[in-house]
Amino acid sequence: MARTRNQSTATTKESNGMSTMFTPIEDEATLADILSGARGRGDYKQVLEAFINAGVRLAQIPLDGGAFEGKKAQTVKTGFENAKSSKNPPEGAAEVRVIKKNDAIYLLNNAVSA
Repeated sequence: MARTRNQSTATTKESNGMSTMFTPIEDEATLADILSGARGRGDYKQVLEAFINAGVRLAQIPLDGGAFEGKKAQTVKTGFENAKSSKNPPEGAAEVRVIKKNDAIYLLNNAVSA
């Protein structure tokens, strides 16, 4: 036969355990500050699509400003590679090479002739 639990003890233990696992933050200013530095996965796809639609052959991705400010070159390269191989890549993404050279990132569109 199963024993009956004391409801007040079980509830107290659960709430105490959760308070040690995380601290809720309800301040909107803090949330906005955190999200302002976060880059979504869709950012790479948007930039890749804009690059393809621009019709240029070669472009450098600025890492000192803009959408990828403060990101490491390898991180940005990986982000673009993942955008190319995603489920729904931008049309023409297969023709784009992502090149990392001397801590700079370049996009080369092989579909555009020199």
